[in-house]
Parts: sequence; structure tokens; C-alpha cells
Amino acid sequence: MPIRYEMRKLRDNINPKDGKKPTLYPKVQPIGNATLDDLLRDINPSPVKKAEIEANVKMLTYAIANRLLNGENVTIDGLGTFSVVAQSRRVEDETEIRAESIKVKSISFRTSPRFLKLFAGAEFVRGLGIKRRKDAQQKHD
Repeated sequence: MPIRYEMRKLRDNINPKDGKKPTLYPKVQPIGNATLDDLLRDINPSPVKKAEIEANVKMLTYAIANRLLNGENVTIDGLGTFSVVAQSRRVEDETEIRAESIKVKSISFRTSPRFLKLFAGAEFVRGLGIKRRKDAQQKHD
């Protein structure tokens, strides 16, 4: 099944009134959100293996979080690398802020080249007017 997309205007926040013609970029339109249960159905494990896999994914999630909290990036070979993205208020001098004022903004995931190669032949189709499944729509609203 091809990946659906729509073209969106790229906002120019630096010079919004400079008279340039707006440029467009493709924005993927997810048709849903696959859960761990969906992935397990895709690989069709037995009920015993399913419970084992779920437990291992839960343990892996905590192990990744602990490594990130200890200041490491986490690489899963063939998949990609997780890293912490920090944020704070803007300052002009580093002495104006304390460590307690810095928070985790998000967790970044950068795909590995090997994983990205799996998408080399990806097909795209314009998806304007395509109704998304309810779970995907709720996530993006």
C-alpha cells in the first residue's frame, strides 16, 4: 500500500512578508497508528511468545529510559538511535541558568542507514480527501 501525503505550505517565519512565492513540502498522512498488538499479529507469535515479547518490550523500554537518564544515547543496531533533547529558557550567558532549570523536551529517534534502506522503494500517492482511521485522527487533533 502506498504512503499517502498532502502538500503543505512551508512557513517563512523569518521573512513572512518578503513577497516570495510560498514553497510546498510533502506531509505524510498516516492512516492509523500500529500498536504493539498490531505488530505482534503481523509476526503471528503463539500466545506464550506474545506474552514474552510484551514483557521484553516493556523491559527494553525501561532499559532505554535508564540509559538515556544516565546521559547515554541508545543505539539499536539496524533500527536507530535514541537521544535526549533538552530545553531551557534562553540566556545570554551560561551562568544565568542552573541545571535544575533544564528539562527534557523530547526524545529524538534517528533511524539507522540500514533501516532507512528498507524504504528505498517506497511509493507515495496524494491523499487529499482520504479519511483517516479514527485512532489516527484523534492522535493528530
